[in-house]
Amino acid sequence: MSLTERIKTIATENGHTFASLERELGFAQGSIRKWDTSIPSAEKLLKVAELLHVNIDWLLTGEGVLDAKTRNFDMIEPFLSETELLILEEYRAADKEKRKAILLAALGTSSPQSTADNLNE
Repeated sequence: MSLTERIKTIATENGHTFASLERELGFAQGSIRKWDTSIPSAEKLLKVAELLHVNIDWLLTGEGVLDAKTRNFDMIEPFLSETELLILEEYRAADKEKRKAILLAALGTSSPQSTADNLNE
């Protein structure tokens, strides 16, 4: 399965088309379809992987773990509690609005002018 076929499969499962992904991510129309003949930037691949909640390795190769939520946190795990790991996993799997809510709760504020309003995905 090619890169674009993997993206199409997961996008469809998540209710997206190439066009809706491109709009949501700010990509040029038709750019994803070209990725089988041209190499996309790492930044664009990461954005697609994050939006679709898939592991970047799986997206690139079709091998390994598909779901980004099962990501291995070996490097930071010794420094985080179970609760912190759970919050991190939930944040990574959340859409923009849920991420904003998580940040607002963590900051202890509901101010629309808070840091969460300037959330950079």
